[in-house]
Amino acid sequence: MFTLLGQRGVMALLMAALLFSTSGLFTRLLGEQMGTFLQLTLRLIFTSLFFLLFIVITKSFQTIQRKDLPLLLFRGLLIIADFYCFVLAVSGLPLGLTLFIFYASTTVVNFVFGKLFFGEHITKKKLISL
Repeated sequence: MFTLLGQRGVMALLMAALLFSTSGLFTRLLGEQMGTFLQLTLRLIFTSLFFLLFIVITKSFQTIQRKDLPLLLFRGLLIIADFYCFVLAVSGLPLGLTLFIFYASTTVVNFVFGKLFFGEHITKKKLISL
């Protein structure tokens, strides 16, 4: 059914979904101990160190072209804003509602972006999956 790469992709997707699904719980538990800014700062530091170590170990460093810097910096700012809003939402709203809206909006918005930027078609199957 799936190639080896496809099987690895499916396993990575399931693992990412499992790990991401715990983020709301841990964010709320940590929120009782530390503020939003500290959580954001620690997450960015540990993520940066992890990826730097990964790049050094796997020797997968690639140079960044100057023309790509604005887009990369913009994406980085979006990630920071996203996590900040996520922590505030998880801290102030019911956890189930927050995560449901977060996941649902991600799916809907990406269907629209897929159509706009990549010309993907929104099929009956995709609409039913919503």
